[in-house]
Amino acid sequence: MSNRSWIGKLIVLLCFGVVMGSPAQAQVDLNGAWDFTVQLPALGCTWTGPATFMQTGGTLAGSGNLPLTMMGGCGAIPVLAGTVAGTVTGQMVAFSFTGPGGVVSFDGSSDPGAQNLSGTWMIPGTAFAGTWSATRQMVVPTLPEWGMIAMLSALLASGLYFLRRRRISLA
Repeated sequence: MSNRSWIGKLIVLLCFGVVMGSPAQAQVDLNGAWDFTVQLPALGCTWTGPATFMQTGGTLAGSGNLPLTMMGGCGAIPVLAGTVAGTVTGQMVAFSFTGPGGVVSFDGSSDPGAQNLSGTWMIPGTAFAGTWSATRQMVVPTLPEWGMIAMLSALLASGLYFLRRRRISLA
């Protein structure tokens, strides 16, 4: 057997193994803080607010607090708040808020980059149903107080060093 045919068979075998071993759809990571908008178009109501997801494998947990921001005819549901429990399968998500007002069920999907979610919601046993969307909150890196002091000190020290070096070279 020549080296070429051996190498060709090895490449075909490796490609087959990669294709067979790769998952059909990778599961998205929904950990973190999200900005939610929940709408009930029939009554002109909108709830907006933050929710936090903690994902372990395909299990979703967390909490949320979405106050009513556009009243319409929804005075009976002033806030969607409580704990979150649900599942994540690939890019599909199903969860519920359980709080003082009862259970609100959400079904939807994520974009491939897991930056946006959207879908439908309903309150079981009622006619309340609508659409929802969520956007991942951006994490802005910040420097703590002592980090700023250290950075300022390093900048001041380097400035003084170069000023002193310049005076010595001019003399």
